[in-house]
Amino acid sequence: MSIPTIEASFKRISIYDDDEKENETSRKVPAHPLAVSVKLISPKAQISTMPPPQKPNRTNLVKVTLQSQKQKSSLATTRHPALPALSGSKDISSTHKPPSETGAESKPVALIERPIARALHLGMFEIGKPLGKGKFGRVYLAREREHGFICALKVLHKCELQKNRVEKQVQREIEIQSHLRHPNVLRLYGHFHDSKRIVLILEFAGKGELYKHLRKQGRFPEPRAAQYVAQMASALQYLHRKNVIHRDIKPENILLGIYGEIKISDFGWSVHAPGNRRTTFCGTLDYLPPEMVNPKISDYAYDRKVDLWSLGVLAYEFLVGEAPFEDDIVMTHRRIAKADMKVPSFVSDDATDLIKKLLVVDPKKRLPLDGVLQHPWVVNYCPKMTRSTFDSKPKPSTYLFIYNTLSAILRTALLLRTTHLWLTQGNGAAWDELNIIARWTETLTVMEIIHAVTGIVRAAPATTALQVAGRNTIVWAITRNYPEVGYRETAYSLMLMAWNAADAIRYFYFTLQTGAGSVPGGLTWLRYNMFIVLYPIGILSEMKLVYEVIQPSQTRNPAYQYLLWFGLAIYVPAFYILFGHMLAQRAKLNRTNLK
Repeated sequence: MSIPTIEASFKRISIYDDDEKENETSRKVPAHPLAVSVKLISPKAQISTMPPPQKPNRTNLVKVTLQSQKQKSSLATTRHPALPALSGSKDISSTHKPPSETGAESKPVALIERPIARALHLGMFEIGKPLGKGKFGRVYLAREREHGFICALKVLHKCELQKNRVEKQVQREIEIQSHLRHPNVLRLYGHFHDSKRIVLILEFAGKGELYKHLRKQGRFPEPRAAQYVAQMASALQYLHRKNVIHRDIKPENILLGIYGEIKISDFGWSVHAPGNRRTTFCGTLDYLPPEMVNPKISDYAYDRKVDLWSLGVLAYEFLVGEAPFEDDIVMTHRRIAKADMKVPSFVSDDATDLIKKLLVVDPKKRLPLDGVLQHPWVVNYCPKMTRSTFDSKPKPSTYLFIYNTLSAILRTALLLRTTHLWLTQGNGAAWDELNIIARWTETLTVMEIIHAVTGIVRAAPATTALQVAGRNTIVWAITRNYPEVGYRETAYSLMLMAWNAADAIRYFYFTLQTGAGSVPGGLTWLRYNMFIVLYPIGILSEMKLVYEVIQPSQTRNPAYQYLLWFGLAIYVPAFYILFGHMLAQRAKLNRTNLK
């Protein structure tokens, strides 16, 4: 599709409820390129996308009026209160009747004086700070100069749209989102374009991206997660009544309003599908349902129930902090196809029940949205939900909180003592005082494997076991049997400092996460960046100790040297696995919304 003809192809689609009584005349929109204009009604005027009545010698204009900055969004999750001057399909334009069959124009019921329409352009807005960056452009905070209306401008570059062949995707986003009116769906007030850019005028979501809040806090407390799930279910009910399938539900596509309410955004992958069956492969892999990743299911056709699966994945990520099927691409496909996931034990039974009823391979057996809103977990929290509960703390796991707290204190004490002894008295003093303590401290890390296997924490059992086994081999088989090496080699002190520094950061991170429900940004940065320095120091120090033991081991048994050489060889893939795992966690933390 040629870029100069993008606007000419924007035609209205009808996505009204079946039970809405619409005046067919009021739905018609001219097929020529849209000339978007501002209709200045009053300081509290609302958005209207309906064309003005036909008059001689006037071009049909699409009116975009300005919404009051002070309009408050409702937190209701099961009701959809009508917006002033725009309830359902009602529009200000409906106060004007179309010409009669005899050609005489009936007198309109004028609520206000009709002003002169003006074409929109960037000069009408004061552009503020960038709110986000996508593949094809940026989103800016903006204020309409004349009335002070606060909004967000999504600026898309036509050359990038054409280069990536997503003109139709943008057209679909505008067509669908401009018709939607729901407190939990981001409003699209209008759009305009020039020779280089297409600009969408969007509702400003005051608290930004939900994804950033989730990454900052690790996971949400159950009252807050339940409120979000209920709002999502309410919004999806509305979309499905309009025959709209979102197809790309994920935290990156959800914003938060000024009062913390959900705002579903990014309708680029959405589709208006009255026929209810689709075959297009789209969306984000971690959130795709089995019927989209497995062609053998339902002949690769799917319907609105794909959004139910995504809602289940979203609920899991709210409560756990990561998607349930995250793995490499091949394994993610396999796990999704089998709904292979485990809900950690710290998630309540009711929440687990809801997740399992949504993440069902057979689309027909998934819990419908009405069932989500009536589920005990949602009902338990949402009727009592107020603004203050968004700041409520999660119910901590007492055991994990105590375990992480004591481990953090122990590791910090060992780090400080090792550093002090090494700097003031040398490596030998650190060995003499701390080698026994270090052995038993590392023995206690066997609990980490138990936690991972039993699901008390969400951790990969294989990588956890690999790290624990490596450390215990060093302190029990290497330095314990060859104390002269531990006493002599500076690598021993460096190893202890690297181990304890990494673990102190990790345990303090989990202590705050399980106890307070949120983690300071500085500690999060340390958790996902310091390993880049600490892991190589620890691994290289371990390898140095193993290498120094090879020669004296021959006096005990010549075969030992071959075993030790084999151990050194294992360090290469082991380091690759552990370091790669942490890089993946870091990438997940820093991922951005790819559009």
